[in-house]
Amino acid sequence: QQVYSNLSNVMPQVSYSVTTSGAQATISFVADARTANASSLTMNLMTYYDSLVASVPLADDGLHNDGNAGDKVFGKSVQIPQLQVGLYAEAVVAYPGGKVLKWPRILNNITTTKLSVPSYSVASDNVNEDGIPNPGENVRYIFSLKNYSSFAFSNLTIHAAPGPAVHYLSVASLSGNATYSFSYDQNNPATYLAFDVPKDYRNPTMKISLMVTDSNYNQWIDTLVFPVNPLVYNLYGTPLIHEAGPTQGNFTVWIVDSARVKNDLYVIRGVDSIAPGPLHGYSVKDSTTGIVLIQNHPLPDSLGHTSPIVDGFKLLLGTIDTLPGMNSGGQGVGWNIPSGKRDWSSLDAGDYNLEGFNVSGTGGAIGMGRDWGTAFGAGTSTVTRDNLHNVLVKFATVDSAFKIVNPADPNVSMAYRFVRHASSALADPSFLPIVNANAGYAFQDRRPVPLAVFDEENGNQRLDLGFLENNAVGGLEDGKYDPPSTSSGIETTVPREYLFIFATNYNAVNFNPAIPTDILDSNSPMMWWIVATMRGSNLFAAGDEFEIIANHEPSTRDIWTFNPSVLTNVKQASVPYSFALMQNYPNPFNPSTTIRYDLPVISKVTIAIYNVLGQKVRTLVNEIQNAGPQLQVWNSKNDAGSNVASGVYFYRIQSHGLSGSSGAFTATKKMVLLR
Repeated sequence: QQVYSNLSNVMPQVSYSVTTSGAQATISFVADARTANASSLTMNLMTYYDSLVASVPLADDGLHNDGNAGDKVFGKSVQIPQLQVGLYAEAVVAYPGGKVLKWPRILNNITTTKLSVPSYSVASDNVNEDGIPNPGENVRYIFSLKNYSSFAFSNLTIHAAPGPAVHYLSVASLSGNATYSFSYDQNNPATYLAFDVPKDYRNPTMKISLMVTDSNYNQWIDTLVFPVNPLVYNLYGTPLIHEAGPTQGNFTVWIVDSARVKNDLYVIRGVDSIAPGPLHGYSVKDSTTGIVLIQNHPLPDSLGHTSPIVDGFKLLLGTIDTLPGMNSGGQGVGWNIPSGKRDWSSLDAGDYNLEGFNVSGTGGAIGMGRDWGTAFGAGTSTVTRDNLHNVLVKFATVDSAFKIVNPADPNVSMAYRFVRHASSALADPSFLPIVNANAGYAFQDRRPVPLAVFDEENGNQRLDLGFLENNAVGGLEDGKYDPPSTSSGIETTVPREYLFIFATNYNAVNFNPAIPTDILDSNSPMMWWIVATMRGSNLFAAGDEFEIIANHEPSTRDIWTFNPSVLTNVKQASVPYSFALMQNYPNPFNPSTTIRYDLPVISKVTIAIYNVLGQKVRTLVNEIQNAGPQLQVWNSKNDAGSNVASGVYFYRIQSHGLSGSSGAFTATKKMVLLR
């Protein structure tokens, strides 16, 4: 209101800086009031409890870092004791004609203490793991916070830019003159911050701004500067084949070091359980050589931070879904229509925290419930996530009133019937009488339903079914499983016609004691929970089928294969940005070792081996070579007429581009031969 009432007056532009010395802080103000045409200006420093800390009349005399005298740029400094709390500043401005206005909170979160980052480092870079950010990488970093004051600060929150806005770090408390250091845990996002380097990034450094705030209105800002180097090799993927197993989706294979790629067949096999989880995992074997490269490793993440590099490649999670329940994909992935038409819809089903059959994020209508305890009272399913199976639903024909047309249809099942609000009086006189007037979802009896369900992963064993009716106005407590139409919605008219698929073998006559009397608050062998509505005007009909596809994490039943060298023009696809000579591998070695180097252009190359006296032992390369990653093997036993002894040797590369290509390169590295 004050600003609105004074639109004819312009607010000055005010900035400040703070320096600390000992227990004192100096706050310097500069106010540009040229547009405001102010005649005088005073800054009041206030606590956020509106207590005055200092009143600072600014000067326009050219002596207080305020430009020239009389130029309407005001400035002045004030020294105050350091404070544990943050401050704000208001400006009191006098305008021509004697009008004086107060501009409240023109500056906020003024901190009089020093807190900064004395050290920081890359904890993980997801492509080549060289500890240096590269274009196209996701970089995780850790750092230390040092408190240079004697005050203790609490509830510190740390945000970074660039970086995900939703990702921040917290420190409960930081004592006076103390340092807090983050320790990286790749499985705990609360231990690191991260940023992405764009693929086309060409600057030599990337600056990260860290903002730290506390519960007392303080705000500290520090800048981190990371060097950015171009990738030695361009990143590319390679196809793989899912040879066997029930897991939906595939891993992603990244070639991150094409110089190490082999023309071998690799096999990825899922692992059922890795302690102390139990967690699902994977192993990788070079089938050509028989060497196991990765043994019982937890499943990788989607970025590659948790994946080791072997033979120049690493695995990413790719399209594999690691959450329990129904697979989250659409037809052919999470569900399927093997025969007939589709009768169920997830529209208007409400958000029941079910994972599958989800339309545009509005809430799934079929699943086992990835948040089962929250979604279904105090009860839980005794069916473990690894024992959810693909099932096939076969329907029988019903009329428009959902009456079963042919009670003798083989797909009609006797299902366990449960009632919500069974302890209440009948909400409608047409409802069936309550047999078991208990709280929760009380069991009543068994009734025929127009469908049968078969376990496709257990010899097509027929499974027990149940359904829920609701003793409430708008409910359909009529003894039939008759889900409402899409236009009505399963919540809108409160029918709550749920369908339950149990993991127990079907018996039309005998009750199964594992199915509880109160399915809401008791454990049960429930495999699938369905809250679907009917799809348009469709009705159940003989010949209609619906397949629910369970999400299976990689297990010993799953096998993938790939050959990372199957792509043509691998070297052309991964031409390095610059000349480079890498450390030989292995080192120390006996009797042979591999030397890797990069040529960004076609080049004349010489590589020679020298002993510690500078004498040339052997020339390995003396030729023109194409651009790309290169390998050269030195087998010390093959030197004709010489017995190369154990010791330290040096390998030296000299190269220069041809055909008008610029660039010359010389480098030397040390290696050790052990007999």
